[in-house]
Amino acid sequence: MTQGLLLFDSSERIVITNDRYIEMYGLSAEVVKAGCTFRELIRHRKKTGSFAGDVDQYCSSLLNQLAEGTATELTTNIADGRSIRIVNQPLTSGGWVATHEILRSVKRVEERIEHLAHYDALTNLPNRELFQERLEQSLKAVRRGDHLALLYLDLDQFKSVNDTLGHQVGDNLLKAVAARLSGCLRETDTIARLGGDEFAIIQTAINQPTDATDLVKRLYEVIREPYQCDGHQLNADASIGIAIAPDNGTHPNELLKNADLAMYGAKADGRGKYRFLNQKWTHA
Repeated sequence: MTQGLLLFDSSERIVITNDRYIEMYGLSAEVVKAGCTFRELIRHRKKTGSFAGDVDQYCSSLLNQLAEGTATELTTNIADGRSIRIVNQPLTSGGWVATHEILRSVKRVEERIEHLAHYDALTNLPNRELFQERLEQSLKAVRRGDHLALLYLDLDQFKSVNDTLGHQVGDNLLKAVAARLSGCLRETDTIARLGGDEFAIIQTAINQPTDATDLVKRLYEVIREPYQCDGHQLNADASIGIAIAPDNGTHPNELLKNADLAMYGAKADGRGKYRFLNQKWTHA
């Protein structure tokens, strides 16, 4: 069982307990066993540090509620930061069953919510919201004379994978592509999944076109390696649009829009190609 379990009889003594309960609170199996009274148990927890209240007051209050046939439920925090939900259910025989379940700490729940708000659930890459925040930060850091490349990447013919093999295979392909793309980047760069089969990359501190084209070549190398997804061998390719800051914009939305336009230009060139929005970078 994942829960700690205690069964008390009508004389307030333990009939049954499980190892999970003892482990949960770090108690002694020599104390917490059949025949141990409820008050002895709570005193033992007080002594070992997992109960911080008044023993007699707590015991009396709970026993009075159980005597009235009222089930109780409470969540308590213990010294190590864990939260535990305790449910006491009275029995017609006069005893009661108590279950103890560890809950995620409030901090861990908040961290999980924060993560889900900023990361894509499928690929675990930053989502559009976090990407725009990082793009804004990166644009502020662009010093006079420096440049930043924004690459907008769209997988070619991805819809046919979903249509012919199903969304499960398509999702696995997206995860594999995301992992490969991430492996091409520096720690200072950022990749995000913007939705569907669209990805975007912030490449910081570039000074010449070859900085971006070298990255594009690495991206194509890994994208075009065959994939094994659910017993299917798949191939993938992509169209990539590139916008340069500050030449093509200094605002996140403007730069993202221009990179998107360049990507559609690359698709118009026949897919599996890349295009700079500003042609001077293409030929520089």
